[in-house]
Amino acid sequence: MDDGSVMAEHRYVMEKALGRKLLPSEIVHHIDLNKQNNDVSNLMVLSRAEHAKIHEELLKASRHDDAYTAGQLRLPE
Repeated sequence: MDDGSVMAEHRYVMEKALGRKLLPSEIVHHIDLNKQNNDVSNLMVLSRAEHAKIHEELLKASRHDDAYTAGQLRLPE
């Protein structure tokens, strides 16, 4: 970025993969929940509502000690 501003790596990786700038409303989600894993195969673009729903499901699963993992959640297509 030429203006000297800083961009989160996962957003940069996704913009390069998509070939366009992300909208401010778009969230880049780490599928495996590891924020250090910025491989494009571990990233997906979601709306704020979709992202909130995924994390709501994760929170419910952890509260109920369910056997859910990120890989078992139904992610938006």
